Amino acid sequence: MQGEELSSKLRVDKTCPVFKRILKVALLAAIASTLLLFLARDFPVLIGGIDFPDFYCAGVMTRDHIALYDPVAQQECQTREARRQATFYIHPPFEALLFAPFSELSLKNAYLLWNLLNCVILGLAIRELTRTLAWQWDWALIAGISFIFPPLLLNFLQGQDAVLLFAVVVFSFSSWVKKKYLRAGILLALGLFRFHLVVPLAILLAIRGRWRFAGGFCCTGMFLSLISSAYFGWHIFTDYARFLQRLPQLPMSGVHWRAMGNVRGLVGFFALGDTKTVLAVIGFTSILLLAIGAWTWIRSNSSDYQDRLAYGASVLIALLVGYHLSPHDLALLLLPMAVVLDAAGSRTRILRWFATSLVLVLFLPPLHAILLAWKCYALMSLFVLALIVTTLKLAGTGERPSAISEAAMP
Repeated sequence: MQGEELSSKLRVDKTCPVFKRILKVALLAAIASTLLLFLARDFPVLIGGIDFPDFYCAGVMTRDHIALYDPVAQQECQTREARRQATFYIHPPFEALLFAPFSELSLKNAYLLWNLLNCVILGLAIRELTRTLAWQWDWALIAGISFIFPPLLLNFLQGQDAVLLFAVVVFSFSSWVKKKYLRAGILLALGLFRFHLVVPLAILLAIRGRWRFAGGFCCTGMFLSLISSAYFGWHIFTDYARFLQRLPQLPMSGVHWRAMGNVRGLVGFFALGDTKTVLAVIGFTSILLLAIGAWTWIRSNSSDYQDRLAYGASVLIALLVGYHLSPHDLALLLLPMAVVLDAAGSRTRILRWFATSLVLVLFLPPLHAILLAWKCYALMSLFVLALIVTTLKLAGTGERPSAISEAAMP
């Protein structure tokens, strides 16, 4: 009798992990399905104001060998494929190759497939992040909760690539924590489709990772350049440079300073002087922030605790000094916010509550909704600055065990 009870208990124990995995998949599938159903239902309304047609038409132009950075050709393609004229494809040429297969589908189906892929990528990135931080909280639950983060919702709504960049940075961070600097550099370089954010981050990380990180980053960047030149020709780089130079003067360029939650947006929001003065202030502030980031790495004691916080601070600084930043780009905040929560768990009560409150304010929708409604999203940079100060404060308090990783519920 006892043998039968023991056998039955063992069978239950063996099936529990399988049952939990099924529940995780079901939870994420339900969230993703709800999101996709909403996007599919409202697609006829959304198509007039979302960014995905930019990527889709870049894929069409790449497939049909049309000049990628010809503004007229881009608008003609959008008129033909999306029945609209809107913003332009402004990313490097190698990313357009990623969207060429999507151009074989209809615009709506391509949009839904891209968002489905983003859901999968987000789940994998959250899973890797929780494992890297050794959290005991269920990664599927955290991934589900992350869908309420406004920059992520905007990414799905717009059909943007911020989730892909988030995943690239997370997997690079994971390699970095494991002291695999060469692999971290290779992975981070895959995010060069947002070079204005990735390059400042790489500069700061090279202080610690040095030749191994820099070698992996530069070699991968050269490889992506070779892929671009092999398909488009070497002229694509001069075409791209001229296009970016002309972009601010083009109609519907999508460049709106007050919607940028970075240094450029903040200085532009309060600017009272001429253009030269504004640019000088932006340049000085950006250099100052990069210097603070470099100082953080120089004074770091190379412990895992310090490395994680310095990496998080570097991501925040890269967001602020990047030349262009849309609200959905702040999806990258998920990484430094997770690092801050992990480090704050065992701090003093005041610091712990301040850090947790700041993360909640940044994570929950009200702040984002208010700043977007009032057309002053540039003020978000002040909250990012506060998170940088909090991260540096935590880095200066010394290493202690993480409350989240040791005391959280399994």
